[in-house]
Amino acid sequence: MNSELVSYEVNSRTFEGLHVKPEAKNAPCVLIAHTWAGRDGFVEGIANKLAEDGYNAFAIDMYGDGKVGESNEENQSMMQPLLDDRKNLSQIIVGAYEAAKKLDGIDTSNIAIMGLSLIHISEPTRLRRISYAVFCLK
Repeated sequence: MNSELVSYEVNSRTFEGLHVKPEAKNAPCVLIAHTWAGRDGFVEGIANKLAEDGYNAFAIDMYGDGKVGESNEENQSMMQPLLDDRKNLSQIIVGAYEAAKKLDGIDTSNIAIMGLSLIHISEPTRLRRISYAVFCLK
């Protein structure tokens, strides 16, 4: 199992996802939409667990530049623009999906997404090409 940071662009902004690879070659991929704090250690731990279970994990950067909040106020200030512009939120998710499809070792016919808090607000605008799933992890 190994991990790498993956830079990708959406609407002329740079995002930094985390790809954690399983031992298996050509494995399914789970995109992880982070909590309002950003792609932090908690989310990275979930990515590692998914990879241990045989999945590629791609922790999405919803805020850009790998930003992680330090307080509830900062988290709210980073999340509010996504709440206000759900079209942009959907574009960020699709951009992460497109970036993940290009990574080595991913079975591009088996990509799902799980949300830890942000994914539910984009549901009305999601595109049909992304499978929607929620997993409960122990």
